[in-house]
Parts: sequence; C-alpha cells; structure tokens
Amino acid sequence: MGLFNDYTDTGIRGNVDDGRFATLYFKEDTLIAIDAVNDPVSFMAGKQLLKKRLLVSKDKAMGATMLKDLLGGNKNRRSSN
Repeated sequence: MGLFNDYTDTGIRGNVDDGRFATLYFKEDTLIAIDAVNDPVSFMAGKQLLKKRLLVSKDKAMGATMLKDLLGGNKNRRSSN
C-alpha cells in the first residue's frame, strides 16, 4: 500500500523467518508505503495511516507495539503535494 518509489529507508516489523511480517518504506523519515506478508493487521493499519496522510516517523513506526496504536495520536498530516 502506498508508493514505493523514492524511499530512503526501510524497516521490518514481525518475523521474516516465520513468514509473517511487514516492510515499511520511509522517505526522509516519513512512512510512505507498507508491504505486508501474512500480516493483515499491519496492512490495514498501514493503509489507514497512509489514507489519513498521518506523519509517522521510522522511530514511531518501529517502536509502536502495533501500528494501529498510531492511528489516534498523531494529528500532523502531510500536505497534498
């Protein structure tokens, strides 16, 4: 979900060896896309974060217990440009 081009960093949530994980893509420390494998909860949370255009840093995304925890607390939004 999101556009993967021009990312400058990535982060992995979950366990690749178990086959259940999400790769988060960041541009200038802001979440721009998510790719989830057997992790529908992370996929849906990432989809909502991106749809709401919430600014989510790599530290916040990687430090959150669950991505959905970030949906309510961050009122900063990206511009439409």
